[in-house]
Amino acid sequence: MQTVCLSLYVCVWFLHLCVQIQYTDAMKAYHNSPAYQSWIAAKGKVDVDAEADEPEKSRSRTGVCVMLTLHTC
Repeated sequence: MQTVCLSLYVCVWFLHLCVQIQYTDAMKAYHNSPAYQSWIAAKGKVDVDAEADEPEKSRSRTGVCVMLTLHTC
């Protein structure tokens, strides 16, 4: 029984590792895509324009917190 549990654990760990590698590769490809690069450039331009329009004294910083939760079975 312990051998089966250990084998199952190793299989699950290996599957998790494979999925993690695929996810990392997919994110690298996405971040290097022309669509993402143009979105980042446009977002930066909007941020710069918005800051230029606001007076220095009334400028306040707001942020958005995004949490990614990975569930394991």
